[in-house]
Amino acid sequence: MRYNTQNRQLILEYIKKNKDKYVSINDIQQELLTQGKNINKSTIYRYIDQLLNEQLILKHIGEKKSSFQYIGNNKSCHTHLHMKCKQCGLTVHLPTDLLTSVEVINQFKIEYETSIVQGICNLCQ
Repeated sequence: MRYNTQNRQLILEYIKKNKDKYVSINDIQQELLTQGKNINKSTIYRYIDQLLNEQLILKHIGEKKSSFQYIGNNKSCHTHLHMKCKQCGLTVHLPTDLLTSVEVINQFKIEYETSIVQGICNLCQ
């Protein structure tokens, strides 16, 4: 049974508010601190794991840290790539058929949920 605690709601609301970006555990903790909520990282990780199990967020494992993006009921995020700005974290949905020919030609199944194209958006250039 899952409890909808105040901490869970605060974490979920922050991720929803930033659904156009991937956010890290540190981002979440810093935002909560600015709201006067001192929630330890193990609690945040526990709620993030629940949100992953419920498929409400996606997880990207970067070189130095993991980051998360809210997808809610948008299950199409499991079938296309995302492009992420390395500076500001802005995330854009790429067309679903972008790599179809690459998959067919190479007989390769792309794991869209964990794959991200990274670069620098026009606002950060």
